[in-house]
Amino acid sequence: MFLAAVFALATSLPPVPQDAPQAPPEATPLSAESVLTADALSADLVLLRRALTELHPGLQRYSTPLELDARFQALEEHWKSPRSLRVAYLALSELLASFRCGHTYANFLNQSDSVRAALFDSAPCLPFAFRWLDGEMIVTRSASTQTRLTPGVRILSIDGRPCAELRTRLLRLARADGGNDAKRLALLSVSGDEPYETFDVFFPLLFPPAIPSSFRLECEDLAGAKFQVLAPSMRATQRNVRLAERAPSAPKSLDPFTLDGWATSEPAPHVALLRMDTCVAYKTDADWRAELDGFVDRLVTAQTQHLIVDLRRNEGGNDCGSVLLARLIEKPLTLPSTARHVRFARTPEELNTFLDTWDDSFRNWGELAQPVERPPALLGASGPFFRLRRDASDDPGALLAPSERPRLRAKLWVLVGPTNSSATFQFASVVQGAKLGVLVGAPTGGNQRGINGGAFFFLRLPRTGLEVDLPLIAYTLCDAQGGEIAGVPDSGLTPDIVVRTTRADIAAGADPELRAVLAAIAAGR
Repeated sequence: MFLAAVFALATSLPPVPQDAPQAPPEATPLSAESVLTADALSADLVLLRRALTELHPGLQRYSTPLELDARFQALEEHWKSPRSLRVAYLALSELLASFRCGHTYANFLNQSDSVRAALFDSAPCLPFAFRWLDGEMIVTRSASTQTRLTPGVRILSIDGRPCAELRTRLLRLARADGGNDAKRLALLSVSGDEPYETFDVFFPLLFPPAIPSSFRLECEDLAGAKFQVLAPSMRATQRNVRLAERAPSAPKSLDPFTLDGWATSEPAPHVALLRMDTCVAYKTDADWRAELDGFVDRLVTAQTQHLIVDLRRNEGGNDCGSVLLARLIEKPLTLPSTARHVRFARTPEELNTFLDTWDDSFRNWGELAQPVERPPALLGASGPFFRLRRDASDDPGALLAPSERPRLRAKLWVLVGPTNSSATFQFASVVQGAKLGVLVGAPTGGNQRGINGGAFFFLRLPRTGLEVDLPLIAYTLCDAQGGEIAGVPDSGLTPDIVVRTTRADIAAGADPELRAVLAAIAAGR
């Protein structure tokens, strides 16, 4: 009864204004403190709420309709007054993070040039990379001239704010699926390898420094001695360049790959290591499948006994893992049964103006989307849902066929961690579920209850100029007959061999996960 009432409320929202004034043109200077009017904010919230309610398939995966309604109403109250671009972006990000969907956020890379310039490009950033280790901020690499900011140093506070306090506040803004806080903390670490990182974006927006040119840090070294540092801030690009200059030289890859972050080495006799930092292969015209097959061909010829695939920095993208698995299996592999659901068969015409995408077929699923009487329990119980069947892989009991090329008879080891939350989470799930290899590292990102993704709209809010990534397909596990599975954990995958990194490992530049695999191989495991 409550579900139906709230759904009726959501679908009776005012129509999207078609004559909405557009955001300022790219040439108009914006700053983080540029004021957005209450009318602009309210109009965009109407559009945002309707688009999410009618198009997002997993909005009710972790929230009741009443909870969703309360969150929208809270943002509506907040946006009844003029707000700066900075404050509006933070409020929008906190709303989206509350849905606990790792693919729903105001994507840094998809904002307009003017919004990125105003909010991100000139932000003062910490002059070091770090990771959250047991809830503590630990320096991993430093670009600072402060010689005491070395790997393994613990940061206790920044400008007088305890790091534990900062972590708690920032977790409310970080995207992840369900209750997987390990993924949120991974995003809130700084690697120094990306143009926009979650901490670099949100920390200076939440806590503009009193002195933009420096940070006052309270620190603790490995011996437990506390000290203070006044560290000059840097722009992210400046810091990342300096970190790259100071990084030790990586071994030359034994195989040529087109994609950045794909590299191979031989850490021990008869052991091959394939590092895959990304699976975003759709941005290249290169035949990455052929490149992977060529790599495996070399391993077959060399009679390699162990293949280690390092996915720890890889969030997802294309299904690159199936190419490797097809070379390892000798008979068809039954893949985990997954149900795919969408909220619409065709997008409402009045929303199309505000929806960008790379594939316009997402706007009209046609006969691929079949109405279902009741959506899976994990998706809630209100509103229209459609079962999506695009190809044979969308049916229970779908098979992965062995490759026609020579089979690789090597033991598979996969290095995983909380960054793995999309295609790499699915790959790890198949490997572990079918016992095709051994997962080593820290619990993964993603969620065993399923994720939302596969196809996206980029929702452009016209009056504020902000963008929201909106996933279109909800994935849930099902049994071989397509029925629901109850009691699926709200968590990522636990590796077969869990490895805990220590501050001493970071200080020494050690790789405990790789060390654990090589030790297991040496012990004949």
